[in-house]
Amino acid sequence: MIKELERIVRDFTKAVKAKDLNETLEQDYLFHKIYASYTQNPILENILDNLTSFIQDRVWKIIKKEYLFTNTYNKKTLENHRNILNALKNRDLNQLIFYIEMHYDTIIRGLKK
Repeated sequence: MIKELERIVRDFTKAVKAKDLNETLEQDYLFHKIYASYTQNPILENILDNLTSFIQDRVWKIIKKEYLFTNTYNKKTLENHRNILNALKNRDLNQLIFYIEMHYDTIIRGLKK
């Protein structure tokens, strides 16, 4: 799982640099799907699946396209993904929960803009 998440973070970074909206969102979706499945918690998996499905929705993409490629959003998302990955690598549950909460705060703030 760690190697797969590392690859996704690399691919996410490349997609952001290329300003490839569909690939950026696809890598984001995969990141969430993999770490959700790792929890083996069907409730969490379902919540994350619904959230990421909404993010991939065509209307949301159109509305949020400019926001998705702001340096602030992408920098924060990439930082959050890396922090989550590092917490998983270190098997640090407290850090993991902290960074997941930070990441979802970033997403919620983005949805409000």
